[in-house]
Amino acid sequence: MLVGRAHEGHVAVARRTVDRHAGLHQPIAGGVDVIHFVGEVAEITRFAVVFGVPVVSEFHLRSWPAFCLALLDQLFVVRTGQEYQGIAVFLVDPAPGLLEAEFIDVKIECGVEIADAQHGVQISHGETLTNDGRSPGLCDYTRMITPNLATAISELGGLIEDADRILPFTGAGISTECGIPDFRSPCGLWIKNQPIPFDVFMASGEMRDESWRRRFVMEEIFAKAKPGRGHRALASLYRAGKVPALLTQNIDNLHQDSGIATQDIVELHGNTTYALCLECETRYELSWVREKFDTSGQHAPDCSCGGHIKTATVSFGQAMPVDAMRRGEELTRHCDLFLAVGSSLVVWPAAGFPPMAKHNGAALVIINREPTEFDALADLVVRGDIGDVLAPFIAG
Repeated sequence: MLVGRAHEGHVAVARRTVDRHAGLHQPIAGGVDVIHFVGEVAEITRFAVVFGVPVVSEFHLRSWPAFCLALLDQLFVVRTGQEYQGIAVFLVDPAPGLLEAEFIDVKIECGVEIADAQHGVQISHGETLTNDGRSPGLCDYTRMITPNLATAISELGGLIEDADRILPFTGAGISTECGIPDFRSPCGLWIKNQPIPFDVFMASGEMRDESWRRRFVMEEIFAKAKPGRGHRALASLYRAGKVPALLTQNIDNLHQDSGIATQDIVELHGNTTYALCLECETRYELSWVREKFDTSGQHAPDCSCGGHIKTATVSFGQAMPVDAMRRGEELTRHCDLFLAVGSSLVVWPAAGFPPMAKHNGAALVIINREPTEFDALADLVVRGDIGDVLAPFIAG
C-alpha cells in the first residue's frame, strides 16, 4: 500500500530501517519523517502504529518503482487536510505471518517505535478475540494464563522478587474499586456519553460547555475516591525501591494520593484535578472554573489571553505530552519487569509500551479482567480482580 504525508512537526529520520540497512535508504530518506499509520497499519499488526523510520520492505528497497515514487516527493499526495513539509512516498509490504506467534520476535526486532507525541490519542482497530480471549491466528498461549488466584499471586511474587527495575503501567481498571467507572464496561463512561474529540472541543462552544458539564457531574465521584489495594500495592513496591517510577493512563490523581511522589508518576493522558489554558498554559483550579461556569449560565470560561480552558487531560485527537512520552519510552527500555495493570491496551500510542518492554528484554505481566490484544506476548496473564491479585504485596 502507499503511505505518505507526515505532519510538519516531525523530524526526518533515516537512522533505523525495517531491514537495518540505513545507508541504502539515505538517498531517498531526506523527505521522510514519522508517518502516521493509524488506520493503515493497525489492520496489519498490533505491534506498531507508528514507525519512526523510512518504512521500505527489503523486497522493494532495491526496486526502481520505490525509488521513483520517493523522488516525486511533494508531487505525490496520499492524504490532505493539514500543512505538511517535504514528503517521500514508499511502498510498504505487510510481512507475511506477522500475527503468528513464531514470527513475533523477528518482526519486532525490525525497529518498531512508540508514536511521536504529535500523534493524538487513538483507539486501535483491534481484531476480534475468541470467547476464551485468544486472537485468531496466534498459537495457543493458555499456559501463560494463571488458572487461579493463588497461582497468580505465587508466580507474580516470583517475578517481582527477581526484578530490579519494575515499571507499572496502569489503566482505568485499577481505579474501579475506588468508585471511579472505567470506560468500556456496561456501566462505563463511554457507554453513557461518547468522548468529545479534541477538534470538536476546539471548534464548538456548545461542546466545551458540555465537556465541563460532564466534568462537574463527576466531581463528587473523584473527590470521594481513595487509593485502592492496587494503588497501595504499587506504592509499597515503590517505597521498597523496586519501582523507580510509574506510567499511568489514568487522570484521577490516585497514585499521588497513594504516596508515590509526583515527579515519579508519568501521566500519559494528563490529570483531571486541575485545568490549563490551551494557549498560554496558565493553570486554573477547578473551583475557579466551577464558579465561572455556574455564574455564566453553565458556559465554559476562557483564559484572559483568549485561549480555551480545558481539564489538563489528553483528549482523542490531542497531541500527547512530549516529555511524558519520552520519559515513558526511556523507563520502558530499561525496566526488567513491566506490569500492565487494568488497561485494555487499545488506546494508542500508550498501548505501545508493553510490546516495547518485551522487545527490550523485560518480562511482561498483564493483569486485567478482560483479555487484551497483547496477552499472547506476555510472560504471565492474570484475569481477575486487580485488588485481590495485588493486595498481598501491600507492605505493613
